[in-house]
Amino acid sequence: MEFPVSPLRLPVLESPRLRLRRLKLEDVPDVFQYNSDPEVVRYLLWTRHTSESETRADLQRVIERYGKTSDLRWGIELKSTGHIIGGCKLACRMEHKRAEVGYVLARPHWGQGYAAEAVREIAHYGFEFLELVRIEALTFAEHVMSGRVLDKCGFQVEGTLRSYELIKGNPTDLKMYSLLRSEFEAQSEKQKQNQMQNLETQR
Repeated sequence: MEFPVSPLRLPVLESPRLRLRRLKLEDVPDVFQYNSDPEVVRYLLWTRHTSESETRADLQRVIERYGKTSDLRWGIELKSTGHIIGGCKLACRMEHKRAEVGYVLARPHWGQGYAAEAVREIAHYGFEFLELVRIEALTFAEHVMSGRVLDKCGFQVEGTLRSYELIKGNPTDLKMYSLLRSEFEAQSEKQKQNQMQNLETQR
């Protein structure tokens, strides 16, 4: 079944430190940096890139699919440098009003809150503009860092899917996380109330 493409344009999303945008062939060196890192690809579906030509071919496929699919893919640009430090996706199933979020980040930028910042922006876009009801995420069961990112963004663990996918030839257990629109709206309202209380305190 083909999903409608028209509402699934890839917008530029901005947070205080990040710009989520289309990937370009000029980004090959930055993307190769993290796709060639064995520690980064350890918990990804693809194997480590061994040359920039491999990364270029991969990026070319992504670029050619822009505007033709319900699978939205952004590059994560660090505003302060203009360099791509990772990537993220929102794979939509519009007939069910749900989507799967995914993300990858270059190792020098781990532990600085960038992944959570990107996921929050994507969740906002998904719920507010695509009117999704549910956003889910799958992580390797043992990938603690990825789970922390989702925890920070308000996702809940639904359970472990045993031997759910063959990844690099191995049956792999994956954890399912989800965030519902109602939960996202409640979190947003709570944040607004906290901000208002802080403003009142400062007066």
